[in-house]
Amino acid sequence: MLKFKINIMYKHFTVALVLTIISYTTMLGQQITKIETSSSNILVVHLESDWINIPENNRLPYDNYKPDIQNWTVNNTAIAPNSIGVHSGVIDENKTTHINYKLHFPVKMEHKVYLTLDSNLIEGQTYNISSTYGNFNITFNQNSTLCESIKVNQVGYAAGSNVRYANFGIFAGDKGSQQLSSIPNFSVKDADTNTTVYSGTLTYWGDDTGNGKAQSGEFVYRMDLASLTDGKYYIEIEGIGRSFSFGVGQEYSKKIASTHLRGMYHQRCGIALESPYTEYQRGACHLQIAHTQYIGENNREGQGFITVPNNAQMFNVMGGYHDAADYDRRVFHTTIPLLMLNYYEAFENHFIDNQYNIPESGNGIPDFLDETMWGLKIWEYLQLDSSNSSDPSKYGGVMGGTETRRHPTYGVDRADDEINGNAVYGTYAVYESTTYASAGFFAQASRLIAPYNPQKSTELLNRAVLAWDYCERQNFNERKGFKMYAALQLYLSTATGNTNNDLNNPYHIVFRSIANSNIVNQGSYPYQYLVGNNDSKIYTSHFISYLLSNVTKDNSLVSALKVKMKNQVNTGGYMGWKPNNYPYAQGVTQFSGWGSATAQGRYADAAAFMYRISTDPNEKQGYFDIVSQLGDYSLGLNPLSQSYVTGLGTKQVNSPLHADSYWTKYGKLPQGGSQPIIGNVPGIVVYGPTEGISGMPYQTAVSDYLYPHWGDLPGQRRWTDGWSLVNSNEFTTWETMVWNTCMYAVLYNAQNDTSSLDIDDYSSNNTNSKILIYPNPTLDQLTLIGDFEGSKYSCIIYDINGRTVKKIINVTPINTSKIKLTNLSKLPTGIYTLSLTGNNKKYNVKFIKI
Repeated sequence: MLKFKINIMYKHFTVALVLTIISYTTMLGQQITKIETSSSNILVVHLESDWINIPENNRLPYDNYKPDIQNWTVNNTAIAPNSIGVHSGVIDENKTTHINYKLHFPVKMEHKVYLTLDSNLIEGQTYNISSTYGNFNITFNQNSTLCESIKVNQVGYAAGSNVRYANFGIFAGDKGSQQLSSIPNFSVKDADTNTTVYSGTLTYWGDDTGNGKAQSGEFVYRMDLASLTDGKYYIEIEGIGRSFSFGVGQEYSKKIASTHLRGMYHQRCGIALESPYTEYQRGACHLQIAHTQYIGENNREGQGFITVPNNAQMFNVMGGYHDAADYDRRVFHTTIPLLMLNYYEAFENHFIDNQYNIPESGNGIPDFLDETMWGLKIWEYLQLDSSNSSDPSKYGGVMGGTETRRHPTYGVDRADDEINGNAVYGTYAVYESTTYASAGFFAQASRLIAPYNPQKSTELLNRAVLAWDYCERQNFNERKGFKMYAALQLYLSTATGNTNNDLNNPYHIVFRSIANSNIVNQGSYPYQYLVGNNDSKIYTSHFISYLLSNVTKDNSLVSALKVKMKNQVNTGGYMGWKPNNYPYAQGVTQFSGWGSATAQGRYADAAAFMYRISTDPNEKQGYFDIVSQLGDYSLGLNPLSQSYVTGLGTKQVNSPLHADSYWTKYGKLPQGGSQPIIGNVPGIVVYGPTEGISGMPYQTAVSDYLYPHWGDLPGQRRWTDGWSLVNSNEFTTWETMVWNTCMYAVLYNAQNDTSSLDIDDYSSNNTNSKILIYPNPTLDQLTLIGDFEGSKYSCIIYDINGRTVKKIINVTPINTSKIKLTNLSKLPTGIYTLSLTGNNKKYNVKFIKI
């Protein structure tokens, strides 16, 4: 195959010459695509290969693809090979192909060649680079030449944080890092005007070289950005180059929060993704399942594939999320509603209706809660009752998810056309974990949805009791975290306000017993409270409602739980990560397994909730600063200057393991034909760097071509693009995506965002009223957005029973599209209808007061 390829490309070579240059096959197919800097005297040449078909077995070693380090000159001065560094990796991967009946993985490689010059770069000077790969000119301009060593949050830093920074660290491939001989000045410049808004000198943070799992391999320098106000900027370092652009403020935090939440929406199961909610469209999927109630491989909850018998009875189902590249809904997905319900309850005033442009937008319910209810819906369908089971002994039990006979294939399957439409899904058995978890979900959701939908609230509470009663009949007592959570939520749903009765409420008693045993008194693994350890079975969300709710409480337990939370923040949780001890806010120190490197929401969890419950302003700010620093990592403030989130950042993941993204990335359709090429589905948080390396052939087809080799790299650099490198480029909705979705929901407060609204930003769910209302829910004031031609309007506000509770006459629009209403603080919490009349028009719209 190699001979054939060379003979086609270079027909003037003889067969004898083919044999002598075989090791240069890919080298000669590479071309220079761009040149950047790494320091004041290092130019970084990017070489990109053609597509290379990597066979599953008997493949050529990396050395056959390594770029030539001979014959490099800069301005006719030879660069000694021993001063040239090399870093190689995969930058793209297409679907697998069969060549001569053997499986191949088509990849594109990028090699970065680090050329160390004898002197520093000179502003305005042109450098002619000559090599085996041709000639390339670059004129160095520190204002426009990109420096890869400057690492920033490529989207935007949180407005409310007192701690913002960029890092500088050199890593020249197999030549490693180097310290700066002198400390340069830097300027922060306005990205639109190129004017300097802030200047300073790099500060040496320290030596982070080495190959440890939490290390960058760099001598790290820092630039303080805390004084920046809202805007768009870039950093320019004297004699070195510039950074990617980045933002500061609500506008950018809004985009980050929205992309992550909508990432969950794009993973919805049982619904079509369609306009006007997304351009990443597909049909409805997996609307029927068989109740196979498979116990699980080796009796493990939710493990193993499920083959559905022919002619099995099928049941309707809807809700939940695809796991990742796969379309199963797994027992582990109990994490999703657990987190989202509790972050919603804790930060309810951060959310509004019409916030994310999802199908439910405009229904008067905050979009975050709507999305949470979609994640809850699957567990409603998986609960057994008289409608879907003939066995009364199982009523209330909740089955552990859905699965089919195999995983989907990248480049072949799409959610609505999986395995050519022949995939049939069955269910796992009823499990203690999913039943206790659902009892908690249903009870908590019952409380939170009550102001908007009392009927749904009653239905969910009935489901919660049914699930709890099933667990009691089975004498379940193993899954302590979810049992504690269920008991707490049922107590909060049944508390009467009578101190004696509430202290003796049986749900309250169970909650206090488990909380004292497994949190206050440590418990035993895995039923312990270890923030950041995804395998420990007690999260802050299992108990935070107790601290938030206005009910009768055990005050000593409240104090003890707060101490535990605070201690987790102060000690860095299970990982032991503290902001001042590590140059990058990765949160990972103990291990870096699948999904741990980029799920910073895990490590921010206790700090986020302490920020919510703390009453000390300085302490509160400190907690917010911790969350905001962790929020910067996956968006580019990391050693590889890599955004690990599709749809966000300048340097994004190009080849995530997401089966549906294949079609939008390459502009194809499962049944043939084409569609617009719009790239990967946004909002996917891939796993990122991992400590270990897989030996599976489909993974080594990518990892074999990372250089320096995996074990020779610092832990935070053990990553390269390519979908078949599963441990780096897959993701899950429960391990990575939902954690960061919740973290960014803390960092962005939609209620406090005073930026201008554009009616075109939202879906047209409100066409009957032709008016938008913001923020909704509200605390004290409303902004009405519509077409207001007249000068005076009158407003009447009605409560849910139709009684007039407030009249406002002679309302004057701010402009032709905006009206502001203030002084709503005296309205009780609830749902209201606002009627606006003027200029022979009448508008009616609902809003919520919290």
